[in-house]
Amino acid sequence: MKVVVRLLVLAVLAGAGGGGYWYWKAHRSPEDDTRLTLYGNVDIRQVELAINGSERIAKVLVEEGDRITKGQLLARLET
Repeated sequence: MKVVVRLLVLAVLAGAGGGGYWYWKAHRSPEDDTRLTLYGNVDIRQVELAINGSERIAKVLVEEGDRITKGQLLARLET
């Protein structure tokens, strides 16, 4: 009889703990509502650069897969 009571108390405590965790996860406020995090790859096959049609690329300064920053020089043109 004592074993059944202990199992019942353990089941009630586990259920209360699981329910409390679910409630906490479902009702907590996100840290930053304006932040969007996406994972994956951007696959671009064609890019139009703002250069004259008669100029040629002399040197490419980055490789595929490199991380770049805004304003970073990507290539040099023949002058």
